[in-house]
Amino acid sequence: IYTGTPSNCSYPDLLMRVRVDPGRALVELVEAQLLSGRGRTYFQQQARGTSSSMVKITGDILRAFPLVLPCVEEQRKILDVAAAVHVQLTNLTDGRIALGELKATTSDALLSGRVRVP
Repeated sequence: IYTGTPSNCSYPDLLMRVRVDPGRALVELVEAQLLSGRGRTYFQQQARGTSSSMVKITGDILRAFPLVLPCVEEQRKILDVAAAVHVQLTNLTDGRIALGELKATTSDALLSGRVRVP
């Protein structure tokens, strides 16, 4: 999602500009659906090209993507829940990393003999 300046930016020929009607969809929800597993699978199956290493997505393929668009208020609620889940996952991941570091430090101290267990 481009939010920078200038508002009239240029982009390479292999990128597509997608404009979202804010009365129908929140751009963050559209992005989430396009980047989801379902979205990735859809685009992998629809991509076309003469070489498997140079497949492309056309505007028609993008327009045919089956977006799920409840009312905008429901979309806001979905994004709020997704943000809360993301925060929880980040916290759990940080905790797991901290526990791994604690285990490694404790194991090293015990195995090196710096700390003795009676």
